[in-house]
Amino acid sequence: MKNIIYFIFLFCFSLIGKAQLMDLHINNFIVSDINNLNNSINVNLKVDTTSGASYLSNSYTINGSVITLKVCYYVDASTVALTLNNNFILNNIPNLGNYTLNVIVYETYDPTTCDYTVFQDTATLNFTTNLTSNQLLVKDDLIVFPNPNNGMLFFNENLIDESIVVFDNSGRIVKEINSVSSNKLNISDLENGIYFVKVTHKDSFKINKIILEK
Repeated sequence: MKNIIYFIFLFCFSLIGKAQLMDLHINNFIVSDINNLNNSINVNLKVDTTSGASYLSNSYTINGSVITLKVCYYVDASTVALTLNNNFILNNIPNLGNYTLNVIVYETYDPTTCDYTVFQDTATLNFTTNLTSNQLLVKDDLIVFPNPNNGMLFFNENLIDESIVVFDNSGRIVKEINSVSSNKLNISDLENGIYFVKVTHKDSFKINKIILEK
C-alpha cells in the first residue's frame, strides 16, 4: 500500500514539475477576410514553445464587437521546442464595423481533451470589417527579469503610465496597476509560485511567465 501511495505522489509531482517548466508564447497572429458573403475571417496564429507541443482544440465566442478565441495545445515535454503555426476560421461575424479580437492560449497534458484552465498567454488586435488587407499583430520584445525572482521585477523598457496585471497560475488576477511609475514592480506581497505578468505596452499586450521564490 505504501508503494502505491509513493508512486501516486511521484506521478503527481512529475506533472507539477512539467507545468512549471512548460511555456507557450504568442509570437504573432494575422487576421484576414476570407469570405465576405458569410462574414468569415481567418486567424493565423504562431505560438513559440519552450518544449514540444501540438495543437489540440479551439473555441470562440462573439459578444457584440468582442471576439474571444481560445486555443489549447497538448504539451509533450519529451519532444523538441518549435513554433506552432495554425489557421482558425471564425464564421458568422456580424458586419458591425470595429472589432476587438482576444486570443487566449492554454496548455494541457491530456492528449484528448482540454478544459481551458491552464492559462499561458494572450494578445489582442483591433480590426474593422470588411477587411481590406491582412491585419497583423506582432508582440514586442518586452523582457521581465530576473526570473526566478525574489519579489522585485524589472523591465527592459520604461513603462511609465502603462498598466500591469499579474495573474496566478489559474488565471486569477492577484495584482493590478493602472499607471506604472517606474520600470520595476514589487510583488513580494504574493506567495511563492508561478505568475503571469501582463503589460499593456505600445497598443498591444505582452505576457511574461515568472517564478517567485522569496
